[in-house]
Amino acid sequence: MERARARVPFGYTLAWAGIGVTAAAVVFGVWAFTLPPGAPPEGPHEDVRNGVFAVPVALITATVVAFAAGYRMSRPEEPPPRSLVLWSAGAAALAVLCSVPAFPADSFAPTADPTVFGESERTLALWAVLPLVSLGAVLFLAGSATWPERARRYRYGGLAAGALVVALCAALVGPAARYRPLEHTFLDAAPGTAPEVPTDITRAGWTWRSPESTAVRRVEAGTHGPLVVLDDGLVGLAGETGEVLWTYRRPYSPVLETGVLPDGPERAYVVHAPHPQEEPSAGETEWIRTVLDTATGRVVEEGPFEEREADGPAFSVARFPQHSPSHISEWNEVLTFYDPFGGGEWRLPVGSSDPDRACTADTGGLAVQEGVVLVGAQCTDRDPGAEPRWADLEYGEQRDEMERLGERAVVTGYDLATGELLWRDERPGDPDKAAPILVLGGPARPGTDPVVLTSDVALNVHTGEEVGIVPDHLLFADGGIPDRSAYLRLDTGGAVVMEDPGGSEPVLMHRTSAAGEVVGTTELSQRYEEVARGLPLGEAMVGTQGSDTVLVIDLDGAAGGEPRRIGIGAGPGVGRALVVPVPGAVVAYSRRDSDIGVGVGSVVVNGLVP
Repeated sequence: MERARARVPFGYTLAWAGIGVTAAAVVFGVWAFTLPPGAPPEGPHEDVRNGVFAVPVALITATVVAFAAGYRMSRPEEPPPRSLVLWSAGAAALAVLCSVPAFPADSFAPTADPTVFGESERTLALWAVLPLVSLGAVLFLAGSATWPERARRYRYGGLAAGALVVALCAALVGPAARYRPLEHTFLDAAPGTAPEVPTDITRAGWTWRSPESTAVRRVEAGTHGPLVVLDDGLVGLAGETGEVLWTYRRPYSPVLETGVLPDGPERAYVVHAPHPQEEPSAGETEWIRTVLDTATGRVVEEGPFEEREADGPAFSVARFPQHSPSHISEWNEVLTFYDPFGGGEWRLPVGSSDPDRACTADTGGLAVQEGVVLVGAQCTDRDPGAEPRWADLEYGEQRDEMERLGERAVVTGYDLATGELLWRDERPGDPDKAAPILVLGGPARPGTDPVVLTSDVALNVHTGEEVGIVPDHLLFADGGIPDRSAYLRLDTGGAVVMEDPGGSEPVLMHRTSAAGEVVGTTELSQRYEEVARGLPLGEAMVGTQGSDTVLVIDLDGAAGGEPRRIGIGAGPGVGRALVVPVPGAVVAYSRRDSDIGVGVGSVVVNGLVP
């Protein structure tokens, strides 16, 4: 008898806890309507995620529980009638059943497809009202069998417990809405000795397919193979096998940019928003940069990233060499180079803005390679501040002054990170030529330095030393403007130069030595002209034909100018294949076409091996 009497307060308290949960859930739902709407949903639950579906059901359930509670309070000693039990059970079942289709799967990152994810704390909060009122109805039903008068003092404890459950749920809604899963796998140690970049390829050795929910921006070279740069992060592959070595992806967070740092292939970075509920606007120091070891995928550094807006051209040193500007619209401006990883900035006056010399420059006179900013200008010995001020003269008047005073062709190299002057090459200018136009020949081969070419001279990018890798008869220029498309490789070990006579004449591919001697020439039929403008690789040129074929042209002429064909995998809706040399392979891939740039969807990355 005493044991039975001890159980009475628990059931009574349980019923009042249910009443507390239901009442607090209604208040919670009203509060949820005051929250910001959040990101617009795009998924299949769009029609139910604004709360219109959840609120009526919650109100029906709450009304039934309120009516049943009033009835029990008026007749505490009587057993609940069968109709009351059925109504309460039906209300609870209705709320439970409706909470399943109403669940906002596309507003909760663990269940959402990243392509349609739309963050909304209000959406989750409104949905949470449904399971809360169903919980309240179940608790009320479980504890409403007997309501003895002597147990009334327990009602306030039950109400408080129910309200506490709803308060806890309200506290969890915000973190749940802002939660962003991070996909990060890494190695404990580097996977052995890094392979060399192949000097020839004969077949497709492996393939890797990118995730469907993101876009492939590009492929870059890491230390042990390719780094696939995605819209939401990076994937490191083994160059020889295509095995996934490590992954760092933030598919539900705003990602500003990703890539390999300019100081070498050993480190890569991902710039993402530190506050997942907001996407910071440009010009605000609210981005976080995560630096990864490209061999293992481990995080080696994290810090703020500064994205700037400036009056004139401003360039992040982290975006070179991938984002090297091809031209600047106004050459009387001051260019700003800044370190977005917490470093300083430096300014480079170009053209007539140079305070120390009277100069002009052309839009093709700026280039960046391997951490060196290269500037070509035409200068004369005149004080730029003397009246009339050099910057106030028209271009024609500046040219007249140069012809009168004599002109000098100047190419200057600056350290990209600090602005330190590394070297300057200065030689007599030609009044019939424009300011030096700079030509780069792609990445240098191992053991060599890159070379920058003007219409008159080839210079070592790192030292400014003149190198004679291009003989005079292969210096193709018109009015001092070199033909950029002719120079496929320029480094201190030699050059690959394409000579296109036009018409029905064959295209000639010349290879030169470090001394500038032509050591091999290959004739190509005109139909392979686009292939000739491809990637120099050892003693061959690698190009593409459409999205599913790689062509290899031997520069020694052994194949008579006919290419070797290698079939590669390609998905639907992709553009022309691109080729990138990496340790262990040459990677061939295509990006998906889109009206607004690179499209989202899976693409095939092919590893071409010897």
